[in-house]
Amino acid sequence: MATNLVTLIMQYLTPDVIGRIANTLGIGRSDTASAVDAAVPALLAALTGVAVRPGGAQKLANAAKQESGVLDRFGSMLGGGESTSLVDRGSQMLSSLLGDRDQGALANAVGKYSGLQTG
Repeated sequence: MATNLVTLIMQYLTPDVIGRIANTLGIGRSDTASAVDAAVPALLAALTGVAVRPGGAQKLANAAKQESGVLDRFGSMLGGGESTSLVDRGSQMLSSLLGDRDQGALANAVGKYSGLQTG
């Protein structure tokens, strides 16, 4: 049986995690859930686009190495003093991987789907 990567990731984004993300960002749970539903497959598609470019797989591997351990601390970082740092680091990583234009397009697409502002 093939594993669906989106489904696998979504298993870790429990209602508690969605609630913590919502609190960190200062938005409602249902808006956050909609944004996450759109963001996970969109991010995976965007990262796939990076991986297929020359040198892209190495670029992704380097970014993953720089952020090793973040996923282990993800839940505790939400709502804590590190939440702003987490958002900034994620934004910087996406900008370096996707470029500002593609990152903006991704934010617009997720915002339109979820009804949230792109910021």
